[in-house]
Amino acid sequence: MTATEIYSLIPDRHGWRILPNGNRVRLGTEVTLGDRVYLANWVTLGNWVKLGNWVTLANGVTLGDRVTLGDRVTSDDLNQALRQAYIDLAAPIVFTKWVTEERMSPNFDGGVPIPYPVGTVVECPEAQVSDQQCGVGLHVLRFGYRPEWAGLCPTDHSFIPLKVSVMPEDICFAGMPGNDTKIRVRKLTVMD
Repeated sequence: MTATEIYSLIPDRHGWRILPNGNRVRLGTEVTLGDRVYLANWVTLGNWVKLGNWVTLANGVTLGDRVTLGDRVTSDDLNQALRQAYIDLAAPIVFTKWVTEERMSPNFDGGVPIPYPVGTVVECPEAQVSDQQCGVGLHVLRFGYRPEWAGLCPTDHSFIPLKVSVMPEDICFAGMPGNDTKIRVRKLTVMD
């Protein structure tokens, strides 16, 4: 479908347009799609996004405003490029892990609460590298970012920030252009 055809679909009350194949997408203002673009389910494109020919975005991908992707780009390519940027730093990366006052994971995405005592190594060995932000793994935010800025909770929360250290090769999801605040990792060390 062209962007014009997608825009002609009436969005539901949450802003999703349901494509003929059943996939749900959300398009910002003035999105441009090239030939043979594949948008999987729950894709959100910000304002003035431009996708070239043969671009493939997997389920749940969000691209921020004014992102331009050239021909034949996939969301796996984007994740690998951002992972490589972290790997090229060749040192532990400091992220922020937001936890409850009892130092337990807040479970923004559901799951079993995990404790985060000072000095511990927390690991999720089943976490795999993929373009899925909310896949299996430990979720952290770029250092200094607050969870409400990523839409994870209201501003009146009582969560506390912890500094955590992550080796670059343990980053499973490094973000997408315009959506690189919430990172998914396999293993981290609680610093404070």
